Amino acid sequence: MSDYFDQQLREDLAEPIAAGQLRVSLDVDHYFGLMKARFPIRSLRPDWQKMPFRVTEVSEDRHSRTEACRAFFQRRVDEFRLIGDAVYVGDGCTDIAVSDDLESLLEISECLFSIPQHHYVLATDQSWFMCLMMEGDMGFGFFRDPGEALERPL
Repeated sequence: MSDYFDQQLREDLAEPIAAGQLRVSLDVDHYFGLMKARFPIRSLRPDWQKMPFRVTEVSEDRHSRTEACRAFFQRRVDEFRLIGDAVYVGDGCTDIAVSDDLESLLEISECLFSIPQHHYVLATDQSWFMCLMMEGDMGFGFFRDPGEALERPL
């Protein structure tokens, strides 16, 4: 199944990939490894209660879930004034990771979040990550309280 969605995603994002705006990697396991090493995750599900700082919401309406996920992502970027690069990975229907600056990822988020899988967005410095579950659970967490500076990124 991942071949179909990978191919569709590559077609949908062909222009920004060709222009060098988006980077694509086949090393999805690397990014899941980074998330598991940095955040409390078990079986690809975040344990939000163990996260030092988190924001969670639930989207009950499955027909508007893609838009709810996109809006949740936008609110976290705005609320915490997030900047820099991040990487997007999914956990089942795609076997590619897409990375770029947050603005670019926000622009393509509807395309990404419309794929029927769990979605993860990880800051490249691993200071925060977001998980959007197919069932409507949405969560965002910092590695530390956002008022604390990171000692050093991994």
